[in-house]
Amino acid sequence: MRRADRLFQIIQILRTRQWFTAANIAEELQVSVRTIYRDVQDLSLSGTPILSETGRGYKLDKSYNLPPITFTEAELESLILGARMVQGWSDMQLAGNATSALQRIQAIVPEHLKAAFESTSLNVPTFHDLSSVTSKLPEIRSAIKSKNKISIDYKREDATPSTRILWPLGLFFWGSVWTLVAWCELRNSHRSFRIDRIESLNKLDLVFSESDHQLLETFLLSAACTEKR
Repeated sequence: MRRADRLFQIIQILRTRQWFTAANIAEELQVSVRTIYRDVQDLSLSGTPILSETGRGYKLDKSYNLPPITFTEAELESLILGARMVQGWSDMQLAGNATSALQRIQAIVPEHLKAAFESTSLNVPTFHDLSSVTSKLPEIRSAIKSKNKISIDYKREDATPSTRILWPLGLFFWGSVWTLVAWCELRNSHRSFRIDRIESLNKLDLVFSESDHQLLETFLLSAACTEKR
């Protein structure tokens, strides 16, 4: 999580007007207590009126308000449907974040819109156990963000085994299949890999830096041009 996002999340937590200890906030945001102490101090120095009390923690002064967030009913339905897709078809970490986001949105929308969260008219059913696939996603997402190479043992469509060193660039969901687009050192070009065919995966202590022709955007542009032909 970027620091700016974390500072915003701290304010959102404290907007409930309840008291939160630094440990409570650290657990919620999965960072250290020391980080929360530093963030709260910086927020206070920037003018955010955070009250502190020994033994109780922090809360926002009741006079402080962020601009209200408003949604139309159609916008809210779109957000709920998107979150349900993440809950049903992604990994547990993303699913938990989607649930948390919905809870925060539900807490601030007007009463006449709250019924949308209980509606069953928009559903995202799952017919398959994707745990063997989605369990790999957090490590791949982490490697994409940190630009760490990964090593995979892969089984191709014809069942031929293969070991690759990849530069992970982007994850794509195709309705029932997750794929990874990566720069493959073996083939010295972009390749797509189905996550369900990755038999083992290791994040390496090797950082990559793409040239222009190795970027994900270059791959997508090339794929779009091919599709138009």
